[in-house]
Amino acid sequence: MLLAPRALFGNEQDARELLDAWWTQVVYHGSLQGVGNSHTAFASDVRDFMQLLSGTTEAQDEKDEKVEKQQRLTPDVAQLTSKQTAAENAEIFSRLSRTRTENGCLDAVLATNMISVGLDVARLALMIINGQPLTTAEYIQASSRVGRSEAPGVVFANYYREQARSLSHYESFRPYHEAFYRFVEPTSVTPYTYQARLRALHAALVIVMRYGKVGLLYNGAAANFDPDDPRVSKAVEQLKQRCALSAPDQVDEVNRHIGALVAEWRTEVERCREARRKLEYQVSSNDNGRDRLLYNHDDRIRGLWTALQSLRNVENTALLKAL
Repeated sequence: MLLAPRALFGNEQDARELLDAWWTQVVYHGSLQGVGNSHTAFASDVRDFMQLLSGTTEAQDEKDEKVEKQQRLTPDVAQLTSKQTAAENAEIFSRLSRTRTENGCLDAVLATNMISVGLDVARLALMIINGQPLTTAEYIQASSRVGRSEAPGVVFANYYREQARSLSHYESFRPYHEAFYRFVEPTSVTPYTYQARLRALHAALVIVMRYGKVGLLYNGAAANFDPDDPRVSKAVEQLKQRCALSAPDQVDEVNRHIGALVAEWRTEVERCREARRKLEYQVSSNDNGRDRLLYNHDDRIRGLWTALQSLRNVENTALLKAL
């Protein structure tokens, strides 16, 4: 693939731009097991092939001085999965924006469906989709992560012959892709359910307090929360009214939930004040000198409320028992 720009375009400048656009390969997988299999392949088979290819093209590169010689004997590969921390994934996102001439540029990134949203790097233009995604919406979202700049995006669909879903899409490849928006599955939205409120309503309350012009914007202002303050009480009432417009049949439940959150925040403020501890909205994961109102699931030190990075799944898991 790295030789394609040279073969397709005689203009050296165009070839260099496409070489950078197609340098980092995004490999989509439907499972963590697939990511592991690909990582093993890159560490052995792909590495050996790159070394072989480097040896066969060395003579050609020496004859043509205009061609920039790039020998990457070992591919630089990273993963974007839910098993990694948010900080680790953020580092990978930043490396994806680096061009091939910069230190830390990735040759390939192995990802799950978490790249379907949030990945917006203009230079990416090459993707392999291993197996047909579970839904058409996910397929569209994942494949649209590449080709967002002037360089054309190239997506290879790698179907599994032992997978019925992949086989079905392989047999109807052209008609499916000519009208795949017709096959997008309908989605159900159930806002203000108990599970959704349990995971997100406290975040809405914090947003209102920080950005509702009640004097609680800065990180350390979490300790100044006072429900008896007229500005704070007014903001709380406005939040309840806004929720009532969205869920008119659950007004009482939502109001009680918001009231409970307000009471929890006040109790936390009083506890920190008595213990002479600083309370802030967010604190770095390894800082034990201050208490935090919000924390991530993977943080070692916990706070009052967990802050989700995604609301794509809000239902509790359940066990099925075969009878």
